[in-house]
Amino acid sequence: MARFRLFNEEEGLTWRSLLAILVSAAVILPIQIYMTLATPVSVAWPAVILLLFTELAYFFHAPLSKQEGFIIYFVSAVAIGGSVLVEGMIPFLNFPYRVYMVQSPYFRALGFDKEVPWWFVPPLTSEAIVKRTIIHPDWSFYIGLLMIGFIIYLGTILPMTFILAQLYIEIEKLPFPIGKVQAETIISLTERDPERFDKFILSAVVGVLYSLALYGFPIITLTFFGRAFSVTGSMIWSFLDLTQFLQIFIPGAIFGISLDLLNVASAWVIPSYLVLTATVISILTYVVGNTIALRLPWDIFKYWQEDWFPGASLIWLYQRSYFDLWLSAYIGISLAAGIMPFILEYKNYVKAFVNLKTLPESVKKAGYISLTPLLVVYFLSAAASIALFKYLVPRFPIVLLFPFVAWGFIWPFISAWSIGMTGFAPAQPPLLREATILFSGYKELDVWFAGWVAQPGNAPGVIVNAFQVGYWCGVTPKTYLKAAFIAMPFLFIFSLVYVDMFWRMAPMPSAFYPWIEVTWPISVLNWVIWPTFVRKGFLPSVRLEVILTFFAVAAVLAVVLKLIKLPLAILIGVLWGVTSMPHALVGATIGVVVGKLLEKKLGKEKWDRDKVVIVAGLTLGNAVAIAFAASLLLISRSLWALPY
Repeated sequence: MARFRLFNEEEGLTWRSLLAILVSAAVILPIQIYMTLATPVSVAWPAVILLLFTELAYFFHAPLSKQEGFIIYFVSAVAIGGSVLVEGMIPFLNFPYRVYMVQSPYFRALGFDKEVPWWFVPPLTSEAIVKRTIIHPDWSFYIGLLMIGFIIYLGTILPMTFILAQLYIEIEKLPFPIGKVQAETIISLTERDPERFDKFILSAVVGVLYSLALYGFPIITLTFFGRAFSVTGSMIWSFLDLTQFLQIFIPGAIFGISLDLLNVASAWVIPSYLVLTATVISILTYVVGNTIALRLPWDIFKYWQEDWFPGASLIWLYQRSYFDLWLSAYIGISLAAGIMPFILEYKNYVKAFVNLKTLPESVKKAGYISLTPLLVVYFLSAAASIALFKYLVPRFPIVLLFPFVAWGFIWPFISAWSIGMTGFAPAQPPLLREATILFSGYKELDVWFAGWVAQPGNAPGVIVNAFQVGYWCGVTPKTYLKAAFIAMPFLFIFSLVYVDMFWRMAPMPSAFYPWIEVTWPISVLNWVIWPTFVRKGFLPSVRLEVILTFFAVAAVLAVVLKLIKLPLAILIGVLWGVTSMPHALVGATIGVVVGKLLEKKLGKEKWDRDKVVIVAGLTLGNAVAIAFAASLLLISRSLWALPY
């Protein structure tokens, strides 16, 4: 039997990379938690952490290897709750939200506060809630439920990850454009090849200066003056909202101007046909389609016509038009994007499953697991999630949950395909759960508090991207996952301590945490809408005839693309466009045009080599600028929380 080794020097799992993971959990995690509570921006912390440790290593004349850089970059994200391996969550931050939720004015007004199940939150008279603390015996059952759910989650995402890695890395060899940027960041910071590193640092400086103006300035003014002043004049800092102006001429249309430099530059590493497809679809959807639907006196458009009003903001109109007009269309297109590749490209899928069944030696060394155990673990985990759901909601008909097991198996193929081609994960079709509850006729409120059948979602595709970056950096999936499992206890332990500390410091929400003072009430309002609709017996957003129509249209498009030998990935561009606001995609289209001009000026070979370096540098600069501003904010806030 092979002996377990904690360290793997050849693949970057060293005492230095483990130290970086520990520091991430101990030092960066509290900053991440406070930013989540106080500001609308997020930091690409892995790049900042890698920069910090590469500089320290060079200072001591012991540079990090690219393998160590990979472990620090990807596993530090696990340690701060930013990785899909830990559900992209900060554990225990949901507990104060639950307490706020059941005491909110919306719950009291509807009488929902009297129907909260015992397993959702401790009694409001509990000492743990009165004293605002999580480190208390009254939370032990709820912490146990959280841990069981997390183990089930891992049991669904990891089997799907290995299946998808075999298909999209080993067989179809997708480009993984954002993965290339991540790999370039790691390699540039660790190896520091002079030719590439100069361009990388120059791009990073540009990114720092630009992001300080766009994102840092509002955070810094919030720090020193108690109010965020931004270029846009609102809490949304990344784009100018032109929607209210447009309503005068094109009622219903939504549009803005993206100010995010990364929005433009990222398009350089994504296939241009996908960007252009998505842009055209987004404009047809949210400019042309919204306007036409507002004017036609058809019953299918009545909810959109009721929700629209002059002067509404881009965010409001985007949310309402997506739910009122385009949700059913998106579900239909998603189903086609998931099913048609199985039919039209079945040979690749068969080959992936056969490879996992036989497990070639090279794949086995990388840490892959054969197909049978993967399927057993996946379906056992799905069964465990159904059993847990049945325990929590015993009267709900569980037969309605079984289709979600199949859907949970299909969706990751769509998501990983999108990530492999564009770098971005598509939004999962929403309201499938709500439609199922409506169909069931179940009226009790407990079903809305429970989880659902475990769904891998986009997580396997994101991890497959990390596997590919690992290969480029000389790290196998086995070593990456070993390091991630080492980091997980750090996250849970430090998260428990820090969330408890922040909750004790001030109520959540409160003026001390201004961002959740805005978002938590909205979140609760959005939550109560759906049980209210279902209890009245209707769900306005989901229409079967629209789902079937768009499924048929997308299926025909897939067949046509196959016949004329165009990439099936155009379907991903369509999905991307239906769920994305036009301003972001117009910014990306500008990036495509700028990229083509630079390619013409510099030559294709040089531009292909340099563009990834530039995007990686801009990404790092953006992260450093926001991290600097956020650190100032956290330090200032720590000085005046005592009145609470």
